[in-house]
Order: sequence, then structure tokens, then C-alpha cells
Amino acid sequence: MGERTSSSAPDRLLDAAAALVVEDGWGEVSTRRVADRAGVPPGLVHYHFDSVDHLTRQAVLRALRAEIDRVVGPMQELTPRQIIAGAGDVLGTAGPSDPLTLLLVEALPVAARDPDLRAEFADVLTWFRDLLAHRIRSCHPAPAAPPEVIAQLVAAAFDGLGMHLLALPDLDVGAHLHPLVELLGPEREDVSHDRSDDVPGPEEVPR
Repeated sequence: MGERTSSSAPDRLLDAAAALVVEDGWGEVSTRRVADRAGVPPGLVHYHFDSVDHLTRQAVLRALRAEIDRVVGPMQELTPRQIIAGAGDVLGTAGPSDPLTLLLVEALPVAARDPDLRAEFADVLTWFRDLLAHRIRSCHPAPAAPPEVIAQLVAAAFDGLGMHLLALPDLDVGAHLHPLVELLGPEREDVSHDRSDDVPGPEEVPR
């Protein structure tokens, strides 16, 4: 995961902490290591942030937003069939060296005890579910289940298969997702592929 160039000490500390989480794990981020990585005096860590844990949480949140915007943002212009079919390519990049996968693996256990981090995950999952449910209603007149239910199943399948790929890198993601396509039913002939204006993008999700 590349660090962004910035002259701001807080930004450099955030970038450094996120990079350390990806490379070595959440528990390996220390005042000395993050300061050395950012090229700033150690005292600036506690000048700008309440603690190393506070810095790490903020760094992971910012990095997750950027990675999710990059991966999920383009889905706003796709039909549900395209979203599910394209997930095989997106998930195919998941693995021990994928930044988003590593951030999720490190952040999820912490989120179980951190209400702020947990709320961030809830915001993003809700945004994706609402986006996909909206596209299902727009593109499919007779789905086999309520759009929100299908959207939640798709989101859970994406998460689960992404984690399974860590242990089973040869898993055929497309084959496992195909049954979800059947739940959509026929697609409208006049389906719009334009981005929806009434579903906020990931950068607009409340923080």
C-alpha cells in the first residue's frame, strides 16, 4: 500500500500508521515506529493524536474509505448483474498482499470492541446495500426476493468469499456468485446504466 505524499505532519502520520497496519499488523504500530516511518519527531504523534491507538484507528478508517471508494465506487454505474459478475474480478485481487483485504482482516476484530470503527463499517455496508437494492428495483421488475434482502445476501457473499480467498486462492468466485444472479429475475429491456443521483456515493456516507 503506497503512502501518499504530503507535507502535513498529521497526514504523514496517518499514512505511516496505515502502511504499518498493512505490512505488520495493528498491534505493531508504536509511537517510535510510526514517527520513524513518517519522518517526524515522536513527540508529534501525541501532539496531533490522543494516543497511538487513536492515530491507528483514524489511519485505518481513512485508508478503508479510500480503498472502498476505489473498488466499490464504480459500481454505481453498473446494473446488478454487472455488479455481481464483476465481483469475481474484484475479489480475484484479494489475498495476503491486497491492501483492502489486509485492512479488513486487521480492523474487523478491533471493530467488535470499538463503536466508532463499528459504526464506520455499518455506514459503508448500509450504503452498498441501499445502492444495490436501488439498482435492483430500477433494473428488475420481478426479483425472487425483496431487493434489500438480495442486496444484503450479495454483500455478505462478497465479504465471505473475499475472506475464503485468503485460504483458498483458487476458489472459483464467479461460480459461487452465479446463484445470486438467478434471484434478480429478468432485466428490464429499457434498463438504465446511468449512475443514480438519489443514492449517495461512498464519499458521502455520514461519518
